[in-house]
Amino acid sequence: MSNEVGLFFINVFAAYGPFNVINALWAQFAEFNNVLPEGDSLNSTVNLVYNIANLLCLFVMPFLHKCRKLNDFILLESMLILAVILLLLLGFLYKVTINNKISIVLLSVSFLSGIVGCFGVTYIFPTLSTSDKQKSAISIGLSLGGVTVNLISSIQQSTSTLLFSIQVFYIIASIIQVITIILVGWSRYLALNNKKRQQESEPLIEQVNDQAENQTKKQVQKIVSKYYGPMAIFCSSFFYYFATPNLFPYFSKNKSWRQTFNLLVSIFNFLGRLITITPITRYINRLEIIVCILVIFFIFEIIICFVHVHEAITATAISIHMFLAGYMSTIAYYGQVQKEEGDDIEDKIKANKQYQKNVSISNQIACLSASVCAFGFCKLIDYVK
Repeated sequence: MSNEVGLFFINVFAAYGPFNVINALWAQFAEFNNVLPEGDSLNSTVNLVYNIANLLCLFVMPFLHKCRKLNDFILLESMLILAVILLLLLGFLYKVTINNKISIVLLSVSFLSGIVGCFGVTYIFPTLSTSDKQKSAISIGLSLGGVTVNLISSIQQSTSTLLFSIQVFYIIASIIQVITIILVGWSRYLALNNKKRQQESEPLIEQVNDQAENQTKKQVQKIVSKYYGPMAIFCSSFFYYFATPNLFPYFSKNKSWRQTFNLLVSIFNFLGRLITITPITRYINRLEIIVCILVIFFIFEIIICFVHVHEAITATAISIHMFLAGYMSTIAYYGQVQKEEGDDIEDKIKANKQYQKNVSISNQIACLSASVCAFGFCKLIDYVK
C-alpha cells in the first residue's frame, strides 16, 4: 500500500518534466513581450512553432518504431535531459535574434520543446503508469509543472523590478528538471517492482478482468463513447490553446495582470484535473454541457480583445474556463470505451488502446488548429488596432 502511494506522488512530480520547457517559456512571456522584436505577437508565434513540432513528432514516431526498436525508458530520460539543455539555452541566449526581427533561439527552443513534450507524453504512460491511479497522478503532474514555474515567476515579478534575473529563473527551472529526471528513474524502478509482485500473486488475465470490473462498477463516470471522447478533447484543447497564452497581451497591457492570467490558468487547470480523483465525477460527467459553457467563455474572450473589460472580470472568466477545461479533458482523455455485449476482455483492451490513440491525435490536431487560428487572429487584432 505504501509503495503504491509513494509511486502515486512520484508520478505526480515526474510527469511534468516533458512540459517544463514550454511552461517555463510561457511564464516569462510578460518579460519577453517587452524585449523581443515580435512584441505582443510573440505568444501566438511561439505556440504555433511548438504545436507544429508536437504534431509532426506524433506522426513520425510510429515509423521510428517500425524501423528500429527503441527503449522507452531510455528515450524518455534522454528527452528530459535535452529539456535541461533547452532551459539553459533559453535563459542565457533568449535575446539572440536575426536582424533584430526573429528571435531565433527562442523559436528554436520552442520547436525542440514540442518534440520533448510529444515524446514525453507518448512514452510516459507505458513507462510510468501501471494502474488508473497512476494515470490520474500523471494527469495531475502534467498541469502541476505550470503551477510551479508560474509561482516562481510571480515571485520574480512581484515588485517593480525583477527580484532575480531571467537567467536565474531558468537555472531554477533546470534544477527542477534534474529532480524530475531522478524521480522518473525512481518511479520506473518502483513500477517494475510493483508489476512483478502483481504477476507473482495472480495470473495477468485475472488482474485485467478485476480492473475491468472495477472500472465498470466504480468508475462509470469514466466510460465514454469512442467517438464522443475525442470530440470532447478537441473542443477542450482548441478553446484552451486558442486563448492561452496567445490572447493575454490583448486582454491587458499591464504586465502584472498578464502574469496573473498565466498563474490563474495553471492553478485552475491543475485544480480541474485534481478534482477528478474525487467522487464528484460520478455526478458531474455530462461533457456536452461543459462544452457549451466553454463556448460561451470562448466567445467572451474573443470580445474582450476588442472591447476593454476590467481585468478582474477577465481573470474570473479565465479561471472558470481553465478549471472546466482541465476537468473535462481529464475525464475524456482517461475514459474507457463501453464494453459491448459479447466482447471478450482482449477486445476491450484493444478498443481502449485505440481510444487512447484517437484522443491523443485529436488533442494534437486541436492544439495545432488553435495555434494557427490564434496566430491569424492576433495578426488581425494588430491590423485593426
